[in-house]
Amino acid sequence: MAEFEVTGVRYQMGDNLSMEEMTLLAENFISRLANGTPMLLVAEPDNIVDPDAVAVYTADFRKVGYIKHESCRQLKPMLETAPYIRAEVCGNDHHVTLFINVPDVPEHHLSMQQTQRQLPESILPKGITLPYTEEERKLQIIAPMLCNMEFSAENIDQWLSTAEHYIPLSRLSLTREDDCWRDQIYKKFRAAKQFNLSESQEEKLTKMSDTLRRTMGDFHYAQVRWQPQVFNKQLAILEQCSMAKGGFYEHFDNYVRRQSVSKADIEKQLKDWFKSMPHVELQNHNNHKQLAITLSYLGISRQELYDVYAALLVLEHLKEGEQKAPTNVNGDIIIDKLTPVFWGISEDAKEFYRTIQGMKPVEITNYVKKLVKQKNISASRIHRELWQVLHDAGLYPPSESNWNDQLKK
Repeated sequence: MAEFEVTGVRYQMGDNLSMEEMTLLAENFISRLANGTPMLLVAEPDNIVDPDAVAVYTADFRKVGYIKHESCRQLKPMLETAPYIRAEVCGNDHHVTLFINVPDVPEHHLSMQQTQRQLPESILPKGITLPYTEEERKLQIIAPMLCNMEFSAENIDQWLSTAEHYIPLSRLSLTREDDCWRDQIYKKFRAAKQFNLSESQEEKLTKMSDTLRRTMGDFHYAQVRWQPQVFNKQLAILEQCSMAKGGFYEHFDNYVRRQSVSKADIEKQLKDWFKSMPHVELQNHNNHKQLAITLSYLGISRQELYDVYAALLVLEHLKEGEQKAPTNVNGDIIIDKLTPVFWGISEDAKEFYRTIQGMKPVEITNYVKKLVKQKNISASRIHRELWQVLHDAGLYPPSESNWNDQLKK
């Protein structure tokens, strides 16, 4: 047994709470966890803050916190061969920190269904990652657990209870992995009918079995075409999450500013990425219905599906940014003044004006130097002429000498 510290418990207590309220709830929650209470550890390689993060869940799939950052790498090799690791509570600090024991060698688990990559690698940088939804993470714990659990007449109640958590998640995603899990779990439902079940157990089993059978039918019967509904619902959830503070959109915008990359270039690369897809039905990113049906048919991995979601969200984000770009008279005047600096190409001037909105002065000069290197801007016009336009517009408040000094660095 190895002991690990669980942190961040108070932040899992709910949204829109004060620190005092979160602390009180966390203390009450931890105090009720007896030693020996089972826990589950799950890797979060898509975690924006820490790719090595390991989340901690209760046995009923409630996230309670994370393994202390410094200890995550110790668990990483174990989680590369299992979707989760079992653990148990071994104590607390009588405040908001929990301690758990983890076996040195995990028990055997059904490995995650591996699929050969069907789509080209995403062109988005590795740091710009769209994290899985919380429901999808739960699905990745519960489904393999059900598949691995050897049930008997004695533990049928426990198995049915776990299955009740799975059913609402069973039509969450379009991946091959989820398709395999649905098939295996439905076979388990059928096998469970051999036991001498009580009336309530029989009713519960029949209801869940029928629901899962309908779900499987919806994904496979051509006349139903449930895939687009699943696809668009998940995309809407991800978009909502992406708009939150510290979310996907903020990370993308920060990347664009730090790297001083052109949003127009990113948009073109993403559209070209869809055009490079191996199937014609995937090459039109605007046709979500055909995208969903074909992606499901191909049996793609979860990461590939999220690569598509990320690309669609970035394209939509860039489109919204264009709609929000300044179109007032003053903005048009500034763009007209910038156009000669961009070899007379007004679209490049407009993209530059849109990109530098909200940038710090040093970020603007770094961006200008990059454009000069790429020959997208006239080197002979980047000193007084460009500074004067930006300074008068309030986009670069520092002096002309400061501007020139920054360009020389």
